[in-house]
Amino acid sequence: MRRPMQEHDALERELKELVLFEERGVDPTGKLSKMDKKAIKARVRMIKNRLAAKRSREHARTYVQELEGTLEALQSKNEALARRLAALEAENDKLKRNGGLPVAGGDERDVEETKDRNSEPAALATSLQLDAVLFLSALLSTLLPSLRLSAPLPPCPSSPRPDAKAALPGELAHAPLRCVTAASTRLRRAGLPSARLRPGTVAPCA
Repeated sequence: MRRPMQEHDALERELKELVLFEERGVDPTGKLSKMDKKAIKARVRMIKNRLAAKRSREHARTYVQELEGTLEALQSKNEALARRLAALEAENDKLKRNGGLPVAGGDERDVEETKDRNSEPAALATSLQLDAVLFLSALLSTLLPSLRLSAPLPPCPSSPRPDAKAALPGELAHAPLRCVTAASTRLRRAGLPSARLRPGTVAPCA
């Protein structure tokens, strides 16, 4: 019989003896043959229940240990994510304070190079416009003496009609305006910004 301090391995040995006696009638100790069959069956059932309860407690203990390990891993991961979130929030605030531009040295150089590349087309267009204005001014200084002559000049269009009459001296005042309009139209067709000429300047008329 099981005593108060008896271990579970002793219960397992006793269970084997009881089962062997029930199945084959073998009684190594000679004690089981003196017991009633009902008492033997009750003893077998009690031992099985105790061993099952022991296994259940062991499984529960193992399950709790696994849960504790999983909980520790999740807590460590949560702390790492919290630190990462705090770092990202600090970086986001820093970017907001700097107007959304990166602060690292290499990033600043990239931003400056991007600005330079974006400003190149505008600088090229301005340079071409300035060259066109200077060319028109130089050509104007060459044509001014001929405009002051009283002799009639041919009309501004490049291909005059055969029946066109010679321009009168009074019509010379309108010739510079037509030439300026023609020069502005050609600049727009060439894809250049049209220069705003100051009063008193005249563009060449081809």
